[in-house]
Amino acid sequence: MRGRVLAAVLCLVGVARGSDLKGISREEYVDQIGRMKDLVANCRVRVEGCDSGKVVADASVGVGSAGFEARWDWLRDALTEAKKASEAERAEGMAKASERLAGDAAEVSAEAPLVPVGEARGKADAILGRTEFRAVAQDNYAMRQWALLLQAIDAFFNRAARRIPHAPWMVLAIEWTVLGGAAAGLLMWAWRTTRQQRLELAAPAETSQAVWQRESDDWVRRAEDEAARGKWREAVHSVYWAAIVMLEGRRLWRANRARTPREYLPLLEAGSARQRALGGLTRIFERIWYGLRSADRNDFERARALLEELRVA
Repeated sequence: MRGRVLAAVLCLVGVARGSDLKGISREEYVDQIGRMKDLVANCRVRVEGCDSGKVVADASVGVGSAGFEARWDWLRDALTEAKKASEAERAEGMAKASERLAGDAAEVSAEAPLVPVGEARGKADAILGRTEFRAVAQDNYAMRQWALLLQAIDAFFNRAARRIPHAPWMVLAIEWTVLGGAAAGLLMWAWRTTRQQRLELAAPAETSQAVWQRESDDWVRRAEDEAARGKWREAVHSVYWAAIVMLEGRRLWRANRARTPREYLPLLEAGSARQRALGGLTRIFERIWYGLRSADRNDFERARALLEELRVA
């Protein structure tokens, strides 16, 4: 019953499109199904019998509102695929085709009356009028194209899966493709990283140092302003960052604000005057800022003196 309702619904679609298919009776359609069963059985036995050219033409079955369209594209595709498949796959595909033909013959037999179009329309409208179908959004063009792409990808991998047992070279091809893609991605990442570093090093030294020096001078002015208000802890903090920014401007290390004060010291030449001066400034800064100790003018003056040593070092 469900199949006959579907057949009537398909008839509606054919009428709306103005189908010009050749009309045949239900008896002729059942006879065509019988001939297609013989074709499928022949294909199942030998590959030479998988001739899609022997599939009957599409037709319009029945007369008036009790008719429907019989489309045979599915059988043509099945025979074409069977001709390229292995013996086991061909047997499986033809078994499914035989089941479908048997079902079609049972649904549209000479004795079984077809459901009138009006009744089929009413049943279809009742189904589509249910609550679960009211919130269904129609696919737009982009979604349909995306679905076609996914379908093509799925068909590609299905064909590959069927052929791999008969083509061992495909396994090696897939492995080398994956490894080559990973290697290419790694090389691209390394190239982009080194290119960024070259661009940084290629910047004019005078311009880069001038920018860093201005920022260091801004920290010094901030330190002097804090000292003028008697905020010695903030003043020492600003002096320390004036020194860090100044050394970064000389490209003694790459800027990285995630470093701790102690991590800057090993980046300088061991035992150098620059390392000793920064070490003294770091100890003052850590004791006051992280140790939460009070500060005074003497701390600020010592920090300024160490900053001056770093400038001339």
